[in-house]
Amino acid sequence: SAGKYHANDWINVKDEEAPLEGFVTGYASGEAREDMAEIYSTYVTHTPEAWEKILKAGENGSDTSGRESIEKKLDIIKTYLHDSWGFELDDLRAAVLRRSQEVLTMDLRTLD
Repeated sequence: SAGKYHANDWINVKDEEAPLEGFVTGYASGEAREDMAEIYSTYVTHTPEAWEKILKAGENGSDTSGRESIEKKLDIIKTYLHDSWGFELDDLRAAVLRRSQEVLTMDLRTLD
């Protein structure tokens, strides 16, 4: 996403519009490190349906460059985690989403 970052005015980039430029949130458009961190955290904490909604927002008719940019960056993250750490991001995502539902029925007063 070189050349598309909003170092000084990312605060003005609306989350709903950010995917058209290849970012999952407006905050992600501030710089490359935050871009990758936002993709990682957003992917892990969003359901497949919610993630797809973000990707769809990166499409404007036949122009799918925003979506493709997000998908390429996610692939970089997944490959890095797999190759460097033997870690599957989709496994973490499944655990986070499962635990997010379980917390609703947990007794948080006694963490036994």
